[in-house]
Amino acid sequence: MNMIAEGYYAVKCVYEINKKYKVDMPITNAVYNIIYDNKDSRREMSLLSEKLS
Repeated sequence: MNMIAEGYYAVKCVYEINKKYKVDMPITNAVYNIIYDNKDSRREMSLLSEKLS
């Protein structure tokens, strides 16, 4: 992909705000982990699925 995906910068901002105010947003955390921490997307989605069940 030659362009930056929509939400690339937004997820970082939302993640930082959540951290500052101690808000738990599992979907944001999973997306942040995949994009910025290079976590395995399948594993993150599995963990997210378990957490939201």
